[in-house]
Amino acid sequence: MKPIKILVDSDLIEEYFLQRNNRRYLYAERLMQIIFRHPELKIYITRRCRNNIFDPEDKIDLSKYEFSRFNICSISREIQQKARQWSDLKIEAALELEYGFAEGVTAIISEEPDKYGKQTYPIKIWYVDQLSNILSLNSIPVRIPVRSRESQLCFFPTEPSSSKEVIRNTAKVIVEALNVLKTVGNTGITPEALSSELKRTAQTTQSIIWDLENFLMAYTNKIGMVCINQDLLGSKTEDISNYLSMVLRDSLLVQEILKEIELRQSITVLGLDNIIRKFHSHSSELKGDTVRSYRCRLTSWLIAAGLIEKKNNYKFVTFVIPRSENVLKNDSQNEVNKQLDLFDLQYSS
Repeated sequence: MKPIKILVDSDLIEEYFLQRNNRRYLYAERLMQIIFRHPELKIYITRRCRNNIFDPEDKIDLSKYEFSRFNICSISREIQQKARQWSDLKIEAALELEYGFAEGVTAIISEEPDKYGKQTYPIKIWYVDQLSNILSLNSIPVRIPVRSRESQLCFFPTEPSSSKEVIRNTAKVIVEALNVLKTVGNTGITPEALSSELKRTAQTTQSIIWDLENFLMAYTNKIGMVCINQDLLGSKTEDISNYLSMVLRDSLLVQEILKEIELRQSITVLGLDNIIRKFHSHSSELKGDTVRSYRCRLTSWLIAAGLIEKKNNYKFVTFVIPRSENVLKNDSQNEVNKQLDLFDLQYSS
């Protein structure tokens, strides 16, 4: 397997040694587990990071500290000079970027991507969870879509007027449409024929097509045929679930929800509604029924991607992180379908 070069954010490395009981340490520990499970990873850290952990005068054998596979980036005056030119970044972040460019890494692994600025770079900035999912997708011929901060997936309008970028349907509806596209293969299908296959109105079918395009699962060609993303043609249910997980984790809204669940071990329906209102720029216009619709739509996607599962407690409903890595990988497919059925809202005209 081709090696994957990554540079680890010095903050994660330092947290691993400090072992403070906080969220960053949990991610640092998880990263170390991932690293030592995947020999195909080639890991780099900056010399500055190494010196922050150990006395630079000491000749430390890193293998004693489970760091035998870590490579120290070669120090260079030219790289240091380039890093100083990043006036809008802190020096550590600028150095990591420049060392990453010089070493030709695929990505920098960090739980604080904002510290590297908002520019687009030739290398990626991945969360620990993103690295984990990408490694699990290595054997799957699916390219992960790259979205800018300005093109986030949207589950509710950010402006009073409607927009085709808003995800209007539940995951179950879109998976049904994707299965139809798989059967027609490369030739594609007309919107009218898709509407007939799905037994949906023309208006609802158009919203389904928009959702497929938003998730980069399909596209409309020059002659108006709706075609599946070629990378998804031979995909299985498990592959689609992994794909959705990667796409959804790039959403700032989803990141906020998952962080809240990790902090509190679960989240209530009210908690989800509050986060939706927080992310809505016109929160005063959101009525209770509207928030519920958005929440049901959003949770259907998170369940399909295996990011959350629904728990029926004695007095109220909560959502938790699944015990298994991905709910759609379990034998309990019927249980997953039951959960999705609960959120299968119909958006027909």
